[in-house]
Amino acid sequence: MMATVPARAAPNDGSAPKETAVMAAFLYNFTKFIDWPAAAYGQPDGPFTIAILGATTLSAELEQAVRGRKVGGREVVIRLCRTAAEAAIAQMVFVMADDATLRELLQRVDGRPVVLVGESERFLRQGGTIAFLFEADNKVRFAINMTAADRAGLRISAQLQKLAKSILRGN
Repeated sequence: MMATVPARAAPNDGSAPKETAVMAAFLYNFTKFIDWPAAAYGQPDGPFTIAILGATTLSAELEQAVRGRKVGGREVVIRLCRTAAEAAIAQMVFVMADDATLRELLQRVDGRPVVLVGESERFLRQGGTIAFLFEADNKVRFAINMTAADRAGLRISAQLQKLAKSILRGN
């Protein structure tokens, strides 16, 4: 997995992947570098669920990115969720929701092994685990909140941490 990937095609240049395709690829690749405890799954043979909370066009790209792939030997399921309660049962949640919904989600997953992924450093400061950062040079980068990961009982590999643009620790 690369630390940066072109996000938007230059005018008249269809060669660069779309931003949503890049984010979908990152979401799947994050799973290769994060360890979830067995307690993260409701059933021993249950699927690995990635929830999408809020309005986004990411679902089709994410479905394509995970098609035929597994996480920890488990089938990957994508769920579109309208509420924090629906999303809270997933192992990973991509959050495109308002602040009130994010606060509710944070309360529902507090201390549970759920990776919350959003799109801003503010999202990290609010308690998210990983945030996409969009650079002026059309690159998608990411930052990690290790305090949130630790509180959730997740192990994020040193390799993924090295690829991050920044790591938030403490508070």
